[in-house]
Amino acid sequence: MSLSLQCNPSECPLCGAANECQLCSPATYKGTCWCARLEMPEALLARVPEASRNRACICRKCVEAFHAQQELLDPAPSRAARRPSAFTLIELLVVIAIIAILAAMLLPVLAKSRLSAQRAVCESNLRQLAIATLLYWGDNHENCFYYGSTVLSKGGVAGNLWWFGWLQGTSVPEGQRVYDLSLGVLYPYLHGNNVRLCPSPVWNSPLFQPKGTNVIFSYGYNEYLGPLNTKTYPSTQVKTPAQTVLFADAAVVDTFQNASPSNPKFQEFYYLDLNDLPNGHFRHSQQANVAFCDGHIGLEKMAAGTLDPRLPSANIGEFRPEILTVP
Repeated sequence: MSLSLQCNPSECPLCGAANECQLCSPATYKGTCWCARLEMPEALLARVPEASRNRACICRKCVEAFHAQQELLDPAPSRAARRPSAFTLIELLVVIAIIAILAAMLLPVLAKSRLSAQRAVCESNLRQLAIATLLYWGDNHENCFYYGSTVLSKGGVAGNLWWFGWLQGTSVPEGQRVYDLSLGVLYPYLHGNNVRLCPSPVWNSPLFQPKGTNVIFSYGYNEYLGPLNTKTYPSTQVKTPAQTVLFADAAVVDTFQNASPSNPKFQEFYYLDLNDLPNGHFRHSQQANVAFCDGHIGLEKMAAGTLDPRLPSANIGEFRPEILTVP
């Protein structure tokens, strides 16, 4: 008997059921057979008699039954291997731990960079104050200006005139006093910009007590260059301008009004001297920015043994006497 009589292309060679093969359809137009879109497993094809191979399609039911049987026979690891990949709990914890370690390493570096940037802005402020002062000296016969404090009423309001401007008097509590920087001796040279404010975060401290309605001036002027309003000191008499302070970071510990000896605070201070309480503010990593009389900017450490014990966390102390005093 011939092979053509032994094999019916319209029947499944495994179960004999109709295989829905398009090649066996009596239609004039024959579409693509459904089995042409599948990759028949070799193990399933091996079950077809050799004489029927490539002559008839295996039906859908036999194909589906074969796959179902293989699913039952496959070991669990094989099924797991076909699942979409994802982190296990241990892998996730390891990743989180690595991120935490990197953050712990980077945060101090970022904080240090931020502090360095703030110190650089402060240095720029002092440099501009020094330049403005040199211009003032040139316009005023090389005479230094007074540091203050001249009694002056402004619009019927009592106050005092300082080197930086006018500040309302003590009849109003600290933190509520108004001020006018346009009356300061350097105002025409600074054009009212904010070089007066150091960007250090200390001003956000709950221990800070402002004198005015806001931070007025972050820097103090060397009192010995222009004591009060009694005399003028010629800048030409400064023998070592590169070693004599002009402006510097300044603050003082306050135990009055809104503060007390048992609850001390600190506040901005507008001049530097060696006569009263310590008034140098070493707010940049326990160092202070200083503008010298020749215009250059430097960093100074606190003079040994001068830390104000009433509020040691504020880092308020004194500068070296030799860089403040003048002949």
